[in-house]
Amino acid sequence: MTARRMATVAAAALLCTAYGSSQTTINSIQRPTPGKVLNSNLAGWKADKSDTQFAAQAMEVNMAERELGKLAMQKGSDRVKPIARMMVQDHGEMNRQMQPIAEKIGVAPPAQLSSADQALLASLQNKSGKQFDSAYLQAVLVENRADLTAYNNEERIGKDLTLKNLAAIDSHLAVIHLRAIERIAQPVPAASPPGHGAPAVQPH
Repeated sequence: MTARRMATVAAAALLCTAYGSSQTTINSIQRPTPGKVLNSNLAGWKADKSDTQFAAQAMEVNMAERELGKLAMQKGSDRVKPIARMMVQDHGEMNRQMQPIAEKIGVAPPAQLSSADQALLASLQNKSGKQFDSAYLQAVLVENRADLTAYNNEERIGKDLTLKNLAAIDSHLAVIHLRAIERIAQPVPAASPPGHGAPAVQPH
């Protein structure tokens, strides 16, 4: 077995370990605790602006990461495709969990990607081979750093207990995603990809 082949197998094994952890988490994503009063279920409860903004942003990001993942499953190398598959499956499930909560506070799913994410997707569509792999891995690394910031902020300042509960689970998933990506990606600066204004964050 060549050294290159051994490295590929080792990377796949590490990713499978991380991916298995993320699947266990997403499949057991926390439901409202029996007997616990959830703000969005209270009569007359009015959602806080921070909660509605978080829900809208989270659904758009989940949709974007699914679209990026689908593209990477088509154009990426075998090294990248496991990451792409994880993004498609996990962010799809994250949105399925988010949407009914968002509806209760009057937030509809986004009709389309943000202009920044549309630009990012278009940029990736024009790349191929190693250039595509590198650009995709950098994009999802930056995206997931920004995700972690948003989830941590909702946990800290959000008012709706249901959303805070979901943000805690999703922040754990973002850490799992980051670790999986970092295992196969070259180090990249904590900066936004072209056309994207997401902030960087240091996981805590």
